Amino acid sequence: MTGASDGPTPATEPNDEGWAERLKVCAFLTLYVTGLWGQAGRLLPAPFNDWHGIPYRLLASWWHGHVLPQISHAEQLALYQIAEGYLLALVVPLLALRWLGISAADAGLGMPRALGLRTTVAGIALTLPVGLWLAMATPAPWGTPLYEALELLTLPPEHFLVFGIFGVMLLPGRRLIWSPTSQGAAGAGLFTLCVASTLFLLIHVGTPQPLALLASLPLGVVFAAMTFATGSIWPAVLAHLSLNLVPMAFLAPAG
Repeated sequence: MTGASDGPTPATEPNDEGWAERLKVCAFLTLYVTGLWGQAGRLLPAPFNDWHGIPYRLLASWWHGHVLPQISHAEQLALYQIAEGYLLALVVPLLALRWLGISAADAGLGMPRALGLRTTVAGIALTLPVGLWLAMATPAPWGTPLYEALELLTLPPEHFLVFGIFGVMLLPGRRLIWSPTSQGAAGAGLFTLCVASTLFLLIHVGTPQPLALLASLPLGVVFAAMTFATGSIWPAVLAHLSLNLVPMAFLAPAG
């Protein structure tokens, strides 16, 4: 006989495929991100230590000869990184999300769904001192104004890929916003925060500024927590912008 006498069905998180699937997704996304930004690839033995640079090497001669040749090589490279970043860290993931039935807003491109203003202010308060410390402790921390402006333009796709995509694909129910009251959400949320912040560290491996590498892990923890608390990448992007722009505005030498 079926009906009320049957035992209860174990509660599961909707659309959560479990830890095995989560780990497979994590491994694939980590390879994709480190292949795009590629700094961690430099730790591998040759020839694998430079595989991330294949697209650039194929295009470098044409790019530097035809795309704004009047600007410096470093500025041209920053412009290339913008084009590559928006294509591979924004367009391609958005197409994949559409195939999976996940909206751009659900992956963090929408406005904050909770605690947006307070989280933004708190994030700026936590990260701005790090930006000021890096500016004062690092010799020659800035390039030309154009180079720095181009570098800032890469922040939205970087945050979308590292925090938005990892969040929506690894958190329970494939929801970017973290709900600790849901079954299994506490462990999955902590796992996703650790993975995303560690990846933020890995994409800075190889930076010529060792202090920036040192700061990238705690900054990654703050940015991930901000993203998962609000369901949007924009509070963390604003905090990241502030820790770059405010020190430049107040500490960069004139001229």
